Amino acid sequence: MKFPLRKFRYWLPSLYLSIPFALMVDAEPIELQFKEPSFKNAIFKEDVNRSRIVTNASELALDAVCSDENVEFVLFQINGVDYPIFPQNGQFGQTIQLSEGRNDLKATYKEGGVQSIEREIVRLQPGSVHSVQMISKEKDPVLLTDFKKDNSTQTRTSVPTVLIAGLKGAPEGLKIQVKDQYGNLVMVHDEQEGHFSVPYTLRDGKNSLTFRYLFEDQIFKTETIQLNLEDVISLEVDSSPATDGFISFSDSTQLFTTQILEVPVVGHVDAIQDGEVLLTIEDRSLKIPVVDHDFSTIITVNPSKTTTAKVSFGIEDQSYFNYLEFNYVAPKFVMNQLRQGQLDGNAITAGTPVASIEANSFRSSSPVVQLSGDIQFLGELNASIKNTTTGSQIELGGKKGAFNANVPLVLGKNQLELVVSNGNQDVQCHQFDVMFENPIQIAEFNEKALGQSPVEVASNTLKISGSVDSIKRGILNLAIEGKEHRIPVVNGKFEYSQLHQLSEGRHLANLSFDHISFQFGKTIELNVLDVAAFDSEQEVESQAIAQVASADRVNEPGNQAATNVAGNKSTLANQEPLSGATTQNQSSEGLTSSQSTETEILPKEKITYTPPKPIRTTPPKSVRDPNNRRLKLAGSVTIGFLILENGKIDDSSFQIMESSHELLDEEAKRTLSKWRFEPAKADGVPVSKRSRITLKWN
Repeated sequence: MKFPLRKFRYWLPSLYLSIPFALMVDAEPIELQFKEPSFKNAIFKEDVNRSRIVTNASELALDAVCSDENVEFVLFQINGVDYPIFPQNGQFGQTIQLSEGRNDLKATYKEGGVQSIEREIVRLQPGSVHSVQMISKEKDPVLLTDFKKDNSTQTRTSVPTVLIAGLKGAPEGLKIQVKDQYGNLVMVHDEQEGHFSVPYTLRDGKNSLTFRYLFEDQIFKTETIQLNLEDVISLEVDSSPATDGFISFSDSTQLFTTQILEVPVVGHVDAIQDGEVLLTIEDRSLKIPVVDHDFSTIITVNPSKTTTAKVSFGIEDQSYFNYLEFNYVAPKFVMNQLRQGQLDGNAITAGTPVASIEANSFRSSSPVVQLSGDIQFLGELNASIKNTTTGSQIELGGKKGAFNANVPLVLGKNQLELVVSNGNQDVQCHQFDVMFENPIQIAEFNEKALGQSPVEVASNTLKISGSVDSIKRGILNLAIEGKEHRIPVVNGKFEYSQLHQLSEGRHLANLSFDHISFQFGKTIELNVLDVAAFDSEQEVESQAIAQVASADRVNEPGNQAATNVAGNKSTLANQEPLSGATTQNQSSEGLTSSQSTETEILPKEKITYTPPKPIRTTPPKSVRDPNNRRLKLAGSVTIGFLILENGKIDDSSFQIMESSHELLDEEAKRTLSKWRFEPAKADGVPVSKRSRITLKWN
């Protein structure tokens, strides 16, 4: 038991003073015996003279025997703290609490004077791990875990090389042994008391280091810490707009499904500030520079099998890597049906199916086709149909599945393609051609079947009739001499009859069909003749027909006029018949003036005419509103022009017929000046020809 110290000190001096110093003897009447601790890995080392004990116990049990029964009182002092004890029947026991390091024990008692017994008890100070730091050659170590502060036994790092630091305690003879999870010896520290550090290169995943503290080769403390090496190389697909929607994750974060063949990948490595990593794809390797711990590259995906992209680097004898895998799945487009659209006013209904002339190529006599099908792609992307010939585009929406769209055409070849887009990058899914043939068919012109151009007109009354395929109801525009006339189309047919004051000579009559989404037309070249001269010419042509029959008789054997008729035939064949002209025989070989009626007058030759065709076109550019630069002008310009023999447009021939805005006029002229045509031809010879077109801005 413990006595109050102040009471003990009150009577202790008188006790000491009453004992003469001369009575001190060498024999110790008190024998101190310490019990060895019984816990696991307990250490109890007592030197030969029993003056020093080394233990790892926090307390020791003491049994004392007094050989002299006269010892009535013993004062224990442990590290300066007093514990008074009164033996009973010559024996007493005491539990001594020890501090780490040296503990000084002193027992003082009365036996013929003041006697004392001293012992040195050393409680081992093994020390412990107190921090883990990640090490990079390019920067100072960074503290990962302070075990001394938060009492943690595990940490994670993305840098393979770490420094484990700790404190080694006392006394001499204490050693620290470090082994990894594979039993490999990492470090043995047997130096003097103080700090220690262990540099260690980790393996991917979980690592454990076991610290064994030994005294005289006996283990008395074991400490284990866990180090998890994660994300040494981080890899991810660049989430830029170019890849958004084209790449999807599978169940594994390292396996991607992609619909683009070039995938941008970015990465980060904490262990390398400036250096390089190695990219391996199949049997090809490429060094990628690392700048400030970051790197980027483009992975080219094999469309026929899984592509594995591995990024790696090495430290000492350890190699570290990460990888991504890509499976390419092509966007799928199925075109179920392509039908000609039928126009009834502004409404478009389904017409007859379009007959295929070859794979991915079709013909249509309608200015619009209806395209239906099914599309499959990753993500919520935008699908559209583009007419690359005109630059127009029809949005199909951002949902997968069936679609139905009306696609306007222009005369000639239209190249259509279905495109999947995320707004920044296009993926072409399917491409095909549709040949739009002119649907305007002119049955009669001035009550005569339309022959080869130019059409000769002998009356100022123009009468035109015909049909327009796939147009049930609409309006045709007739433009002639700068004036426009509207012709209704009913059930696909039209008729027109009106008086025109046309001057003698050649004119262009342009029939066109205008709609919100498309326009097409047909141009007829007219040759207006003088009405009176036309009647005389018809009479001359009748005489010529009769003379041809007479000439056939002259050519019979024995007819002397054969030579003369043949000669005149050759001469007149190359002459233009004049209005009211009469023709006389110029030969003097046996023919008189009365025989002139037998001279052959040939009718006018027909000219083979080929209209001009565009061979290079560009769409007009958008025009900003001068009052609000954020808005674009909308409208249309109808412009006439002259196509020269070399296929170029005469810039001085531009004639604005209709216009929504003068700024659009300038853009229309600029656009058309870049167009090139295959010129019109008469009997194979290039000739100039006027034409017109309507350009629209939406």
